[in-house]
Amino acid sequence: MRTSERLEEVLREIKQRKLKPKQITQGYGEETLKQVIIYLNKHYGFTATDIAAYLNLANLTHFKELLKKLNIKLEKTWGYYTKPLPYNKTEELLRKAKIDQKIQQTIQYIKQHNKPPPWYNQLSEEEKAATIL
Repeated sequence: MRTSERLEEVLREIKQRKLKPKQITQGYGEETLKQVIIYLNKHYGFTATDIAAYLNLANLTHFKELLKKLNIKLEKTWGYYTKPLPYNKTEELLRKAKIDQKIQQTIQYIKQHNKPPPWYNQLSEEEKAATIL
């Protein structure tokens, strides 16, 4: 299993069980907690506030102390995350539908003819989902 897959698994576990940093450290180790924080910041563009909320911390001060303890410097990011989480693909599909020419043509055809185009079965499942949205 690749590192990113393992981290995604840990992220799902954090979200489902509402784990806090102490529980993550006990269950997975301090290094994994450090990797999770860095991964959320670099891969998803989470800010310190976003990461603190994701780790179920009510107080940003505790999170800043945790960053110092783990010796982590976060990259500056703009606003909330720039990339949607993998288990919430709606935003990603909508963004893709706006960009992808094939999806745009399919949507236009459906609007004009009120039925799927002849090439509809050649689309991937993801592209079909984007046309529905």
